[in-house]
Amino acid sequence: MERGQFMPSEQRGSSQAFIESVVTALKDATDEPLPPGLYLVSTPIGNLTDISLRALAVLHAVDIVYCEDTRHSRKILQRYGIRKSLQ
Repeated sequence: MERGQFMPSEQRGSSQAFIESVVTALKDATDEPLPPGLYLVSTPIGNLTDISLRALAVLHAVDIVYCEDTRHSRKILQRYGIRKSLQ
């Protein structure tokens, strides 16, 4: 397959399987608590998959998430299986 060509849907695999593998990796990577502090995380405004693994790791590791719009942030957290209090 040449660069720039799209892969047929039957060859892509499940995006849900990919998300589950990311969630598993996050749980393994964030066993150690983050040092106390304020962590600023940019989140995608369009495609939910445009979030970085580091951003997901921080969101998974913090105790509470302060956000501009809880409706938007809740979608991202739910998509990646992250359960946090949103303020």
